[in-house]
Amino acid sequence: MAKGPSLYCLLFFFLIFSFRLLHFASAQEVIIRPVDRSIQRPEEQGGEPVQLKADHLEFFQDTQTYVASGNIKVSQGKKEITGDFFNFNQKTGQMDISGHVVIIEGFNQVKADKISLNIKSQEGVIYQGHMIFGPDHYHLDGKVIEKVSPEEYIARGAIVTTCECAQADYNRPPRLPWRIRLSELKTNPDHYVTGRNVFFEVLNVPVLYSPYIYLPVARERQTGLLIPNFDYNSQDGFRILQPFYWAIARNQDLTLSLDYRSLRGTGAEMEYRYIASRYSSGVLFTHYFKDALVGIDRSEVRYNHTQIYSEHVDARLSLNYVSDQAFFRDLSVSTADISQRSVESNLYLSGRWENQTAYLLTRFTRDLTADSDLTLQKLPEIGYSFHTSPIFYTPLYLDFSSTATYFYRQAGLKAGRSDTYLQLIDEMPIAHLGVLTPRAGFRKTVYSRSVSRESSIERNITKLGIGFDNSLSRVYRGDDPLTHVIESSLVYEYVPPVDQSDVPQFDNIDLIPDKNLFTYSLTNRLLRKKEEIFYLKLTDSYQVNPTEGRFSDLRAEMMFLLWDVKVKTDSYHNLYEGFTDIFNLDLLYDSPGRWNLSVGERFTKQGSIPQKGDIFNPLSLGLQQIQPVPIRFVTSVLRIYLTRELTVAAKIYYDDQNNIFTESDYGIRYISGCWGITLGYVMFPDKNQVSFLITLTGIGGQPSGAFKNLF
Repeated sequence: MAKGPSLYCLLFFFLIFSFRLLHFASAQEVIIRPVDRSIQRPEEQGGEPVQLKADHLEFFQDTQTYVASGNIKVSQGKKEITGDFFNFNQKTGQMDISGHVVIIEGFNQVKADKISLNIKSQEGVIYQGHMIFGPDHYHLDGKVIEKVSPEEYIARGAIVTTCECAQADYNRPPRLPWRIRLSELKTNPDHYVTGRNVFFEVLNVPVLYSPYIYLPVARERQTGLLIPNFDYNSQDGFRILQPFYWAIARNQDLTLSLDYRSLRGTGAEMEYRYIASRYSSGVLFTHYFKDALVGIDRSEVRYNHTQIYSEHVDARLSLNYVSDQAFFRDLSVSTADISQRSVESNLYLSGRWENQTAYLLTRFTRDLTADSDLTLQKLPEIGYSFHTSPIFYTPLYLDFSSTATYFYRQAGLKAGRSDTYLQLIDEMPIAHLGVLTPRAGFRKTVYSRSVSRESSIERNITKLGIGFDNSLSRVYRGDDPLTHVIESSLVYEYVPPVDQSDVPQFDNIDLIPDKNLFTYSLTNRLLRKKEEIFYLKLTDSYQVNPTEGRFSDLRAEMMFLLWDVKVKTDSYHNLYEGFTDIFNLDLLYDSPGRWNLSVGERFTKQGSIPQKGDIFNPLSLGLQQIQPVPIRFVTSVLRIYLTRELTVAAKIYYDDQNNIFTESDYGIRYISGCWGITLGYVMFPDKNQVSFLITLTGIGGQPSGAFKNLF
């Protein structure tokens, strides 16, 4: 729930820093050493000694005053103050340093014409001060900066920026890309920052004005307005999202946002976050919108809660609701939201031990593509697994899993199902050759009803198999040594045919085809200095008693580096018809500081295509599935760094099958020192969006929306 630091939050630290550097001279006895022309203090309670050196040093006994001039240097460890003149009254505690005063601690720095500080009251003044502070190099200028009480600081004639600049000349100020100018800046470390006559200036020309500001800058979170978000698109018009943050307590907070869209209507968002304990936390988000464009009220609710009961047991609740199927399509500008085909709510309770897991899952899904009463729900599912483990002192391994599920839908078949799978595995190393792995499994599935009758039905399936794995490697030495690794695997599986015509069909457990199948895979790898520069894996399955062709599609996975281009492919080739059923390609190139490009293609033909794996073996390729429509689209992301400051980028998703650009993003970004500007244009098939982002170093401006993945 922590928020990032704001500019005004750090102003407090500017003022604290300048006075804190002087505080080390406040509580230790001064010892005079005229011969060395220095004042040196011994360590107090383990602190470092403080030393004053000067060309000329005098002590006046009657007034208890030290006076020094010429190359003044007050130091303690890494802290240092230099100046031309120094005056310190030991009786009153008043200390004055003037003439080219510089305070340095690490990378932080204060320059001033004069510093006056009372060590006893800890009140003081910096005249014509210029401070540089923090990782973003904040600059704060003030004609007069006062510490008026232990908890309050005032800067008059203040100028704030992160642009590199010399000490301000108030008669002829330097032209800066941006700065904030205030007639008065007041801070209280536990409460607030206030400012009067606040100007935001670009090239020293005022562009925004506020007579007064009040911002929380406490070390703890504070209630207050947050920076608004602005954007524009052709459907909604201009959008303003103005958030208000409420720090309810240390363990909970709330953000309320006004959502105004000039062409569509008005709504509101609420996000409530809480941490009940170290074991319990959650987030509730709601979005209500009165849509004048379509004349309906629309809403979204998301709730997530995590509860940890022990080291092994926890629960997660996720509730998701939208009022209508077109909610994301109409109101969101996120591609991920727009492309959602469903929303799911679930409750997941799990227990995990060394070699066992158990869970309870309740899942409800709403289809966003069509009003369907056939959407399948799991209300609920209970599962237990005993992971592959040795059986006492035998060479055998046991693997066991069991689930019980009730499938519900508003229309259509409803039924309960229990499924149990037991598998015995043995590993038999063969010297200098590899590992032989025989296995035998039995699966029993019971349904509360069949397709044709209300009475229960059961299905028993036996699975036998044996696998052989082998690995070889060789190192080719030389100036640039290479390691060649060859891995091979051969698996035989047998599943006898079982009548499943009356078995309800809910998921892939309910239709397990018979198998008499060999699956072979061969992998080649080339490694240079532990980096993989070439990878090729070929996988194919051979059916012993086929009704059609004996061989499945040949799957080829490949990766290689060609100069600085990484090429990745994944394809399925039909050996009988001589064409490719599925082909995926990715080209990745990165020239640091110059440009980078990624191009991808996705192709799947219509009709019968190979299905990778099944319930018994995800590697086998013996099964086929039907692809109702062809898929062919191209993705591309290009970034060109024209200069160190200027970048242009484009991201394109093109549906080649339907000859349409599903999304096209274009942007240009300029970042120079303390400021930046980003312009973006996004095209969707049904709407266009213009985005505009100004980044001021140290204030904010994080990429979002269209810019999030573009730059």
